[in-house]
Amino acid sequence: MPTSDALQVTVLGAASGAPVQGATVVAGALTRTTDGNGRISIASFTPTPRLVMEATAANYETAYRVTRVVAGVPSLSVIKLIAFGTTETIDAAAGGVVEATDSPLRLSVPPSSLENADGSGANGDVEVRVTDFAPGSDSSVLSGDYTDAAGDALESFGGAIIAVGNDLRAAAGAQLELRIPVSTRSSSAPTTANLYRFDPATGRWEPRGQATLTAGSPGYYTAVVDEFGQWMVGLPLAGGATVTGCVQDEAGAPVADVSVEAEGISYTGINQGVTGADGRFTLSVRPGSTVMVSGHHGAAQTNAVSVATSTGATNIPTCLTLPARNAVTVRLTWGQSPADIDSHLKMPGGTHIYYVNKGSLTAEPYASLDVDDTNGYGPEVTTIRNPKRGIYRFYLHNYSGTFSPGMTGSPTRVELNYLGRVVVFTPPAGEGTSRYWHLFDLEIGENCSMTLYRYNRWRADEPGNPNSGTTAQACVPQ
Repeated sequence: MPTSDALQVTVLGAASGAPVQGATVVAGALTRTTDGNGRISIASFTPTPRLVMEATAANYETAYRVTRVVAGVPSLSVIKLIAFGTTETIDAAAGGVVEATDSPLRLSVPPSSLENADGSGANGDVEVRVTDFAPGSDSSVLSGDYTDAAGDALESFGGAIIAVGNDLRAAAGAQLELRIPVSTRSSSAPTTANLYRFDPATGRWEPRGQATLTAGSPGYYTAVVDEFGQWMVGLPLAGGATVTGCVQDEAGAPVADVSVEAEGISYTGINQGVTGADGRFTLSVRPGSTVMVSGHHGAAQTNAVSVATSTGATNIPTCLTLPARNAVTVRLTWGQSPADIDSHLKMPGGTHIYYVNKGSLTAEPYASLDVDDTNGYGPEVTTIRNPKRGIYRFYLHNYSGTFSPGMTGSPTRVELNYLGRVVVFTPPAGEGTSRYWHLFDLEIGENCSMTLYRYNRWRADEPGNPNSGTTAQACVPQ
């Protein structure tokens, strides 16, 4: 069950979705180590509008997440760690090239470009590592909060992490050539974009020049860098476009201090904001795009809506609703292909929620496909409120019917959020030409308890409804 602890963090492997045990999380002056569920919890924490947290673990790149701590409201965060990429040994004095085998990611280190901490030239063998973090597939893997040094919102076209061993650093005046693979939800990438380096102290991206696109499949950006660390290619969300809206409770009263975000569907970026005393919010977005807007207040989550933005302010006509009891959300993301992967929810009473019957959160069946995407990447979001006794069965359908790549190679990710917990599902082995992936059943007890049954298996036929022939009955929380 969710707790009232001020700061709660779950650390997961970005690729596998598995909890990372033994990760070190630094939040302000406090340091904690994750348990077997990948979690840390801090009972008391001084409220702050912007806290930069750091997570490290063996064989993973360091990640940074920005959160907000409000008095009396638990702050829940998920930090995803990316596994180390390609590591090669080069001669520190002679330099060398380190490149990935499965992407255009590449770092060229010229001769005499590395030095020791005291400024003397480096010699001997040294390990150099390059890692791609592909924000187009999963926007949440980017460190920070998609803001530049001035706090302005950004969109990303790809990023990479470069590291060197033996406590070495780039020498003064060094010019390392870095190729960053294109990774974006946008239909096209600009020929020239800004180059940014992440600053762990501020949790923001500092502009450091420009990067030039080399088109192809896949394409990549080339840039000259002078330091090791996390690098990103992006642009500001120019044009002054915004999305405005409001958050209310189930009685229709405005709710203040709700964290709200707009995540790009047709571009790669996340912009965050907070509701005022009147429950209203304003978020910066890219003009002429599609975004998904949602909010959370502790463990409680609003519904999500898809919004087509204009060149000015776009208002969401109906307020997002924050439920009195914790909702269940299922979030689906994937890559560019297959173009259309569909979420399906079969629930007590025999109701089937999917693109033909999207349901409702304000009336029966109190379950809804909030956001549907048919052009790759997602996200798609399914929300359950006022759960009924019985089984909620969730599965995916490869509607496109293409398998090069299929859901496994896309890659497809599903995040289940219930009772303040986050469980991530990744495709199991053996997809072949199976078009259905049965992920889980969530059983609701008489007292509204929730029991998760993980199936995570492929099927050639569509999973049935375990509640067929039954009447949906409300559970009674205790």
